[in-house]
Amino acid sequence: MQQATTDPDQMLTFLDTCINSISHGFILVAIGFILFSLMERIFRLHSIKKPFRATLLDLQYAFISMLYPPFIYFVLSAVFGFVAVQTQRTAHNPQLAVLFFAGQLFAVLFARDCLIYLRHRIFHLRPVWSFHSIHHSSEEVNWISAVRFHPAENIIEATGEVLLFLGCDIIGVDPAVLSMAALIMGFYNLFIHSNLRWTFGPLRYVIVSPVFHRWHHSDTPEARDKNFAAMFSCLDLALGTFYMPMNLKPETTGLSPEEKTVHPRTLGGQLLYPFRKR
Repeated sequence: MQQATTDPDQMLTFLDTCINSISHGFILVAIGFILFSLMERIFRLHSIKKPFRATLLDLQYAFISMLYPPFIYFVLSAVFGFVAVQTQRTAHNPQLAVLFFAGQLFAVLFARDCLIYLRHRIFHLRPVWSFHSIHHSSEEVNWISAVRFHPAENIIEATGEVLLFLGCDIIGVDPAVLSMAALIMGFYNLFIHSNLRWTFGPLRYVIVSPVFHRWHHSDTPEARDKNFAAMFSCLDLALGTFYMPMNLKPETTGLSPEEKTVHPRTLGGQLLYPFRKR
């Protein structure tokens, strides 16, 4: 009888904690939005004024993608943060020192970026490019452009991310590591799309910078199908898809001139675009 009364209480406590965690996650997202907007004003690469119509389109995608990347990273962070607190695995594991924690974190981030590279490169192939072209349709790339993805592509990516995190949890990766990894992924996804002039100097060959990813969005023919990694540019360097000329910055972004003329500029048109006969 005591069990019957305890279980509902535990469930209510769990739901309340999850709601609070996700609420805190959205507060962090709001802080991130303010931060990226300020950074783009101070360290911007190009003095571009994004048309309100383009910003509205990005916000529409943000609304329909609340359970997709990058927002799903903050939800994953909240969930595994809750698990870490409940299990207290970190506190009772003396082996999880700073270096051990950092090692697990690096392994999760690198494994995830390998999967991102593969998925990203596949979506640049002709049979499925029309889905990914939605993301490349932004002609004034900034941090909010990170949310402009076709739902079909986002479902595939979100499924992969959730399976990766569940797999990591099953093999014993600490939930605190997974919570931190998800938080980093979410903010870094917004960061690399920001209109910032940072190249990371010699670290450009190891870590993805905003300029590195901006070359991926460039409409320059030489930059086409380059820079697929989302965090570790050394993957592109190793696989022959690295493109980042010294002392040169990408001037314009968007689709090729041929595709730009026929690509829709409304939410409904873009959602239907991959299914149109061409």
